[in-house]
Amino acid sequence: MKFKAKVEVIPKEEYSRIHDGSIRLLEEMGIVFEWDEAVDICKKAGLKTDGNTVFFTRKVVEDALAALPKRYEWKAQNPEQNVTVGDGFILHPPFGAVYVQEPGGRRRNGTMADFDNFQKLSQALPLVKATGSLPITPGDTGPEERYLRMMHSALKHTDKPVIGAITTYERANQVLDLVELAAGEKLGENKAYCATAINPLSPMKWSPESCQTMVAYAKRWQPMFYIPCTMTGTTAPIGLMGAAVQQNAEILSGLTFGQLISPGMPGVYSPGSSTAYMRNAAYVTGTPEMMLLNNINLQMGREFYQLPTRTMCGMCSAKTVDACGGLNDAELTHGDAGGAQILNECIGILDETGRLASFPQDPDRLARW
Repeated sequence: MKFKAKVEVIPKEEYSRIHDGSIRLLEEMGIVFEWDEAVDICKKAGLKTDGNTVFFTRKVVEDALAALPKRYEWKAQNPEQNVTVGDGFILHPPFGAVYVQEPGGRRRNGTMADFDNFQKLSQALPLVKATGSLPITPGDTGPEERYLRMMHSALKHTDKPVIGAITTYERANQVLDLVELAAGEKLGENKAYCATAINPLSPMKWSPESCQTMVAYAKRWQPMFYIPCTMTGTTAPIGLMGAAVQQNAEILSGLTFGQLISPGMPGVYSPGSSTAYMRNAAYVTGTPEMMLLNNINLQMGREFYQLPTRTMCGMCSAKTVDACGGLNDAELTHGDAGGAQILNECIGILDETGRLASFPQDPDRLARW
């Protein structure tokens, strides 16, 4: 399926202003990497540092952008399930829910059994092109084993391309070792089997776990979705253009960092920001402003940088499957219309901040499935 974007929030004349503003942030303010090995990688590349703050130059950023592939093949255990990132439409499961809503509306903490069932459901749905991810957090497993068990579940129950999660350097490599066993070959250049979503700690910071995951994946050429989740008015400027500049700078820092480790490795430009609810400073989903902001950056990623793009599309503030959820979803389909090539948070996600994952609400249908 070829995309022709229909939604444009800003004129093309603004692209250079956003890019230049982002470069100025990276050159003058810098961005913090909260892991010494990540800082050392930047030092070896000749970048100026001050403690854990790294200052990216225009040349280093633009050289990295030039090296990034415009499209790449995302491989699966079953070669018939391979997809091309950057050319077409890829839907994958949501990321980060904590609670499950059962048929009838009962809400409870997620379990590993729920995670298994979401993998089976992803395999059964033809529209879902990649799986794994974190559709529900299995609260009955500890962090020492959680990420391996989740990847084992994805590889066992599906034959589609898979998505990992942010963790420590050691655990990220263990997950990639497991993927390598399933793939039957070494991960490396032009052998992208396992992607992961990487979130900066806005404003302008990468946490230790994000740094460690980036290094582990980049060394083995596995793709990353760089996803700022800034909140206008708290962790980003309250104005949408200012927030777009910061979001762009954070994405560029991640894309550039990956290229410092493995030049030419794949990366995806992935805006995922929203507004803050000013009464409690919470991240709010299901708002028109959310997609206005992200569509600004989608235009940047798609047209100015000509990179593969991804965004969240379908998040809502509804507590159950109802008209409110439908209206919120309709507002957030602008991610699709804005030209995002990879879509997340589209299926079975409810509640503010995407905390609630919902199974099909027809008990008989669920039992048959």
